[in-house]
Amino acid sequence: MLSLAVVGRGGAFIHHPFPFFFFKFLLLFIVVFLIVFLIVKLFTSKKAIHYISGNKALDILKERYAKGEINEKEFKTMKKNILD
Repeated sequence: MLSLAVVGRGGAFIHHPFPFFFFKFLLLFIVVFLIVFLIVKLFTSKKAIHYISGNKALDILKERYAKGEINEKEFKTMKKNILD
């Protein structure tokens, strides 16, 4: 019969795979959580939002310039502000 106890210097402890399974599951959960967190953080970062909204703002600015609503100096100033 296979013994479930291992005797060491500190005495006996029950040799059971459950703690190892639990830590592997916990490690897997942490890794998956970090991956999901980083992906969400990447797509919702201020830089990404600024880049997306910056392109739309630049398109609107170009449209206003093409319609003649603003002059070249105003266009260049506003474009610089959008891209910075």
